[in-house]
Amino acid sequence: MASNRGPQHGLDWRPAAQWDDEPRAEARWDKRPSKSAIEKLCRSVLAIPAHGTCKVSYFDDFRYNELYFVRTSATVASPTPTESTIAESIDTASSTSTSPATSIGTSIATIDGHAQEDNERGRDEDLPNYDNEGFQEGDLVISVSLPVYPRLKVRGEVATMRYLAAHAPNIPVPEVLAWDDTNNNEIGFEWILMKRMRGIPAWRIWRKLPWHSKVAFAEMLAGYQAQLIRLSSGFKRIGTMDTILEVGEGQGEPARGGVAVTPKLGPLVSSAFFLNDELDHGAARGPFRNSREWIEAEFQIIAYEQTVGISDWASQEQLDKGMETAERMRVLISKLFPVEDGQADDRAESTFLHHDDLDLYNILIDEDGRITGILDWQCVSAVPLWATLCMPTFLRVRDYMPYEEPQRDKYPDESDDERRRLRSTRELDSEGKCFSYWYERMGYDVTQLSEVY
Repeated sequence: MASNRGPQHGLDWRPAAQWDDEPRAEARWDKRPSKSAIEKLCRSVLAIPAHGTCKVSYFDDFRYNELYFVRTSATVASPTPTESTIAESIDTASSTSTSPATSIGTSIATIDGHAQEDNERGRDEDLPNYDNEGFQEGDLVISVSLPVYPRLKVRGEVATMRYLAAHAPNIPVPEVLAWDDTNNNEIGFEWILMKRMRGIPAWRIWRKLPWHSKVAFAEMLAGYQAQLIRLSSGFKRIGTMDTILEVGEGQGEPARGGVAVTPKLGPLVSSAFFLNDELDHGAARGPFRNSREWIEAEFQIIAYEQTVGISDWASQEQLDKGMETAERMRVLISKLFPVEDGQADDRAESTFLHHDDLDLYNILIDEDGRITGILDWQCVSAVPLWATLCMPTFLRVRDYMPYEEPQRDKYPDESDDERRRLRSTRELDSEGKCFSYWYERMGYDVTQLSEVY
């Protein structure tokens, strides 16, 4: 299908809301995908005849993707656990059970539970929601990608999921049915079609989980990360997996099934290399031989971003601060990664796959409280061991880390304003308690579970 679209067709960079004094831009959809185009593509890829069912429904945004549920004629109704039954079953689960799930999850890599108001596109109430109500066997999800890093982001995500599905069956990853890493298709964007899996995002019932289940959750997550490290111990470059086309797969054609025979690391797909529309910057993008090459490349991007890149809309004070930060980073790099005068650092460093966005929004659990899906594999890359030795996102240090468990009875009930806000958003039920209680409760969980992990 011939097309005159540029590689970043539909992408617009706009100044982001400022929560601090660091100016930045954020990626926005300049042109959104069409549900009718998605339906047409799904009918073609899945060979659904005109009289067959193919219902497409917008679900949500997920970082750099828009997500759509797809229900077809092949869908078969099946019972679905509710939030309450999952919480009850978790309450009785063994606190010592840390073995990973025994089957590959077929997930959407897409459910995002961020508390926010429904956006202007709305949500179709007759298809599954965050709590998995209405789930049916055969439900699919298509992830339409915002072209922040054309081709490489989608290729990396697909390659990583296919590699793990073949070589690490204990890690529940999405099952990819088809994908296209170009915008030369009916939708006009890159896309990945996946099976949807059962499960509820962990954030939805985190408040209801007994403590032993939270401990088991952290232990299981640590086990999965350890598997990733063992699996990828032979890598010698810093970069993101690149899809190896197989027989029958051509450029711009929907790729189906199969697994790359040999893992291949390509350029590093990291937000540092594309945020603020940095793709045109001349910095190296990998794959890198070692930590120094990687950090120096990111330094070049950051230095450019903090000076030239923001010159059109930043104040002089912000530009001066950016220059000072860039100089401090340059000095720090030379201290952390020293080299002999006049000598290039060409050592090949061992690297390991690392998922750097393990948040409660990206992890699904089943009726027993075990992890059934690890989602959002975009930007997952092979990095040095030191870069993998960090806490998962939901356990990273926050601004308040209480070491004493907050006592529920000592906190006031929720206010009328809080109650009204909860009714107008998708935030969790406050159970009648004020926001500060739940904030400090989560801080306590993070403090304790960090030691477990």
